[in-house]
Amino acid sequence: MPMAYAQPRVASKPKATAELFRRSFIEAMAHRHVLASPAEVQSYLRVLLAKTDHGVFVMLFLDAQNRVIASEEMGDVPRA
Repeated sequence: MPMAYAQPRVASKPKATAELFRRSFIEAMAHRHVLASPAEVQSYLRVLLAKTDHGVFVMLFLDAQNRVIASEEMGDVPRA
């Protein structure tokens, strides 16, 4: 008897595509070039934090050439 494979729901395909793009962008930024301007840092953080729906503190670890070594969420931003 053939196995029935679950087909992903159509609504989940755009989410999966967005997640794959996000991961590949972060990987490329970490290995491609330096974060040489505030605009590049903003773009990197925008993609990195796209899944969060609240404010978080993020620490970026850079090498001497401003390449991303790692990033780590340090905690949530307290609400007023």
